[in-house]
Amino acid sequence: MTDLLPFRPRPEPGELLTSWLARLALENGTTVARIIASCVRDTHYPVLDLDQHLPRPLLHRLAERTGLPWPAIERTSLRALHDLYVGRRQDHGAYRWFMSVRPVRQRYTMHGQQVCPDCLATDPVPHYRQTWRLSFVTTCPVHECLRLDRCPACDAPIDHRGACDGRDEVFDEHALCRCGGCGADFRAYAWHTLGGDVTLQARREAWGYEAAQEGEREKRVPREIRLRSVVNWQARLTAPPKDGRIKLGGVFVEIESYLRGCRHLLRVIGSEPLGEDFRRLVYLRSGLPLRPVTAVGKLQFDRSEIGVRHANLAMVSWLLSDWPITFQELCFEW
Repeated sequence: MTDLLPFRPRPEPGELLTSWLARLALENGTTVARIIASCVRDTHYPVLDLDQHLPRPLLHRLAERTGLPWPAIERTSLRALHDLYVGRRQDHGAYRWFMSVRPVRQRYTMHGQQVCPDCLATDPVPHYRQTWRLSFVTTCPVHECLRLDRCPACDAPIDHRGACDGRDEVFDEHALCRCGGCGADFRAYAWHTLGGDVTLQARREAWGYEAAQEGEREKRVPREIRLRSVVNWQARLTAPPKDGRIKLGGVFVEIESYLRGCRHLLRVIGSEPLGEDFRRLVYLRSGLPLRPVTAVGKLQFDRSEIGVRHANLAMVSWLLSDWPITFQELCFEW
């Protein structure tokens, strides 16, 4: 028992593994890299995406050093979400629907981590959620706002591990709320800090995701309704029934099959040049803004910025709202 760490915080419900490791390091006055090094001597581990690929030796040593059962630690990784949304596991590489962070030692080099500033501002213990790594979840179901996928101040990838390891001035219990590059506090961008009388348009402009010109037709569908419809659609996916099924067109299908169909729709929307005509039909029928989209091949969707992913998913959620009626009508017109 002498191998136990002095301070051993328990993972919060739904907390991400690297978020818990960062809090563990902070409370013990050390860094995530040193916590890992004290558990295993393999120098390859610090360059892994530990949330997606947690090695068994590290898992069991963390259990020994914290006194927590190893299944409780394993639940903080993304393995359960892999089983639900992808249906398989792999030893290395990226999964579809999961954003890539590509860590180099303790620095993230890809914009693969999302964050909701409002959640951090209202958390008794600020922590990062597992669902913040999902590429098809771009909004917060609690605060109904777009998340951040990069620091608004310096455009650096959101790096909670680097924030704990690299800057003495933010080495405190609120380090997870700050940028690992410039030290900016993400909680300053929370919607409730902008004032209760601020319109949704002004809030989105403050976040940097508002298009300059979206046309007169957008007035048919207010921004509030558009954003809330995507929020509700994403909330259904992140809180599925226990049997792992979701309702589509009057029948229940498995989440994995449902998302596979969404992937095909994203390919249609993102294909060029035929996809441009289809997107224009969606724009004319739905009133959604006509924005640039991206293709889906080779995980391009999962590596796109949040504004692009959100625009794609808004079209997909609208097409699925009365499946397959609207989609068939658009295909006939197309």
